[in-house]
Amino acid sequence: MSAEIARSAAFEALCGKDEAVLVAVSGGPDSVALLLLAKEWADRTGRRLFVASVDHGLRPEARAEALHALDVAARLGAPARLLLWESEKPTSGLMAAARAARYRLLAEEALRCGATTIFTAHHAQDQAETLLMALARGEKSAEPGWIGLAPIPWAGPVPVWPEGAGLRVARPLLDLDKAQLQAALIARRVSWRDDPSNLNRVFTRARARALLAAEPALGRRLARLAAAVAELFAGLDADVGRLAATALDWRMAAGGVALDRAAFAAADPLAQARLLAALAYVLGEAQSPPRWGKARAAAAKAASTSQTAFTLGDLWGRPLRGGALWLTPRPPPAGGPA
Repeated sequence: MSAEIARSAAFEALCGKDEAVLVAVSGGPDSVALLLLAKEWADRTGRRLFVASVDHGLRPEARAEALHALDVAARLGAPARLLLWESEKPTSGLMAAARAARYRLLAEEALRCGATTIFTAHHAQDQAETLLMALARGEKSAEPGWIGLAPIPWAGPVPVWPEGAGLRVARPLLDLDKAQLQAALIARRVSWRDDPSNLNRVFTRARARALLAAEPALGRRLARLAAAVAELFAGLDADVGRLAATALDWRMAAGGVALDRAAFAAADPLAQARLLAALAYVLGEAQSPPRWGKARAAAAKAASTSQTAFTLGDLWGRPLRGGALWLTPRPPPAGGPA
């Protein structure tokens, strides 16, 4: 199988039957390579491809980097827009706030374009960095065993609510390394812009990146380990998907979701906790998934017959008549179901 066909298959598997996709670009080599590969795939399959770049307003160079990516998109014939984070910036938790703002802007743009899938350019090195940081946490991690080694998933929900409802973010380059992506750009004579903050060792990920750059063999071993752990999570997430399909009802009013407690209680406890953690991350707009121990405790309460409300991060659960739970961002909106 040629590299082009293999990559096309990855795009196809993640896009499903969607006729339109949104590609998130920054101007760096990873996202520009994603843009080129996705455009080639879209042209072969007749998909409509849209492009967006977010300027967070945090670095003076960012605007030029974003505009470069949009220029590449224009030369490829792909509709592209610059999205601006113009609200006031927080004095703490800036990176998490920027991430949430980015996903909110991308979700709004996806809805405007009629796309339900957003492609991002995470690759094998990102996966290795994530695993290295998890290993470095060691005993300080609140997630025991292999659960604490959660890899970057190939696809998942867009972690903002309600803008992200019904949308997913997909990462079709997770099995490619950065050198392959840069080689694709060089072969096509396409330039990119490097983000200097990626080398700023103030950030944990930048320190992990520097270590892996100095020890490439370690990066390859971590990538293989990440793939093995991903297989474990694939099985767990399949259970979570089945649980979500049987236990969740998204037709509720007032911005919440109903959880069938009987169906939930019959599921594996790991799947219960992972489903609630995902809901807390998306509905509750958490900066990161909740601690595993807290998710397990919340799942145990949700699976019980307790009539007491509970919280998981900013996710709020309240018992309803008829054996259901109402899950909503905290504080709950007025006028919710009884």
